[in-house]
Amino acid sequence: MELLQTMLSEFDYPALFLVAYRPPFAPIRRQLTGKSHLPHQEIRMNDLAPTDTQHVVSSMLRTEQVPSGLVSFIEEHIGGNPFYLEEMMNSLIESEMLHQSRGSWNLVRPIRKSEIARTVNGVISARLDRLRPEMKHILQEASVVGRTFGLDILENITLHREHLKTSLDELEGLDLIRVASNPPDMHYEFKHSLTRDIVYSGLLKTERQEIHERIGRKIEALYTEDPGEFFETLAFHFKKGRSLHKAIDYLTRAGGRSLKQHAAEAAHLQYMEALSLLVGLSNRSAAEDGLLIDVLNKWVPVFYYRGRFQELENLLEEHMELAESIADREIRGMFLVGLGIAKWGREKLREAYGKLQRALGIAKDIGSERLQGYTCSWLPWICIELGMFNEAIAHSESALALADKFETDHYPFYQSLDAFGFINWAKGLSTKIHEAGRGLQTYGEEHANIRGITWGHIVHGWGFLSEGNFAEAIRSNLKAVESSADPIYAELPKLFLGLSHVSCGQYEEAKPLLQEVVEHSWHHGCEVLGSPAQVYLAMVTVAEGRLKEGIEQIQILQLSWLKNDARLRYGFSKLILGDIFLGMTRAKPRASISTIFRSFGFLIKSSASAAHQAEAHYQRAIQVANSMGAMGILGQAYMGLSHLYHFQGKTELARTSIISAIDILMECEAGTYLAEARALGARLK
Repeated sequence: MELLQTMLSEFDYPALFLVAYRPPFAPIRRQLTGKSHLPHQEIRMNDLAPTDTQHVVSSMLRTEQVPSGLVSFIEEHIGGNPFYLEEMMNSLIESEMLHQSRGSWNLVRPIRKSEIARTVNGVISARLDRLRPEMKHILQEASVVGRTFGLDILENITLHREHLKTSLDELEGLDLIRVASNPPDMHYEFKHSLTRDIVYSGLLKTERQEIHERIGRKIEALYTEDPGEFFETLAFHFKKGRSLHKAIDYLTRAGGRSLKQHAAEAAHLQYMEALSLLVGLSNRSAAEDGLLIDVLNKWVPVFYYRGRFQELENLLEEHMELAESIADREIRGMFLVGLGIAKWGREKLREAYGKLQRALGIAKDIGSERLQGYTCSWLPWICIELGMFNEAIAHSESALALADKFETDHYPFYQSLDAFGFINWAKGLSTKIHEAGRGLQTYGEEHANIRGITWGHIVHGWGFLSEGNFAEAIRSNLKAVESSADPIYAELPKLFLGLSHVSCGQYEEAKPLLQEVVEHSWHHGCEVLGSPAQVYLAMVTVAEGRLKEGIEQIQILQLSWLKNDARLRYGFSKLILGDIFLGMTRAKPRASISTIFRSFGFLIKSSASAAHQAEAHYQRAIQVANSMGAMGILGQAYMGLSHLYHFQGKTELARTSIISAIDILMECEAGTYLAEARALGARLK
């Protein structure tokens, strides 16, 4: 209900919603007619009129000559509910109160009101009570399978196999079931879901459990080679039967299968149900505690792909004490990896690093390649943000070396290869970035892995950004958004798409993209994307003329990054502030910031103060970048300084700075930036 209300009030695209509900269901009407007063057309499905009721009865009996006593009874006591009418007619025929003779229908005697159940449920129950015992039991067995049931399953679980075919034919003739699909894959279905529900509820709890258990065992036996399609079905029957641990196992396997099929929301619900079954156990054993933590570990990637890090952090911290008590050290280590991922998503980088280092220590102690592979595929992402590039490279190499051992799990491979792309983006080495991008795309295409393909587009976008080729960066990130099948991989390219638009002055295009990323971060604790999106939005704010507001926003984020030791983000933000203050002087602004001040109807008069601020920010960016080896930031900061010194008439300082910029940008193969630096160098000669 909440989802529907949100969609009705916030859906931004042209859409037609068809909502079926019973009149007493007030929340729908309040939503439609309340303050928002959404445009709508209400179509009331009233009971059948008396003439329509007679047409239905005539159609069922296949005659226009309906007994008058039947017509009057229907008008007085049944009304115009078509389902109730249909079931009542079937009941009268089956009880032989209404019978056909010589082509005409007759009532044996007048119908007494007390002989007809007052509700649809009662009418159906009365019909079921008239079935032969074996036929009724077959129908009950079928109801346990579900609204739709396959003949193959029913043949294997029924206790009345010799009566099965004739009973199904009779039940079809009685209009209780109908054929859903013909041989070789013969399936039946209950004509009405209510009929199935009434049949099912007529079983004792112990009978239901026994049949559910039997169905689960038979499905296991029938589909031993490829049971994947039946994971959810098996989980359902074992949960309703007597094998709770089997239900939990199949739910977690269903979750893993859903995640591979990019159905993250379905996977989330499956893992949630598995956890709730374990939490609901009274007096859990140590083995069951270990199973609970293992379910949480398998659930972690679902939160990652959904970009829900606050939920993940809360869930894992709630179970931290239990996880620490688990005897299986690999399970404990994987739990720490999950908590490290949650902390990374919340931008708590030092905490994330500490959790993952603990996990790596456990992996080495116990010789677990699986734990080491997962840990080393995540550590590079934290190390890069902390400015520890060499350690990031070492961890990525370790993860890639172990990736071949995970034949059915692509995650450690592409997570490590895209980390290589990120390392080289931080270092400004465009050729190596594109190499990683091509590797990811090739891997994705060869393994039909959408995530690998999406990452390939994102990493190529980083390569073009490092070169200053913003048009190609926009194209690459648009491809990533289009190919993404996971929420996190839709938000990530939107972040860099926004940066690309900002870098070439397309602020109107950048703003909604960045606002969407910030909104996702705000709701779901995804600060790892939300914080840089706020910086790029601050650049838009400056371009819109709200200079003080934009700069203050960046400075607030800088304090947070200093506190969390996010050196890469801090260094990049210093470069951005240098570019902003450079534009406030009368110098020619940097290419990446050249259009920020076009919307200003004035020039900042305090150019001397702005020049001093620009120089200080560039020098700090150079200092931080040098300490990390972030060549891209370094080259651009030197080029910004050269523009500033050139404007101030400090020609020698300008020359020295541009020489440094050209040397660095040549090493980075940063085409557009390098061309800009060489053009300035030529003027300075």
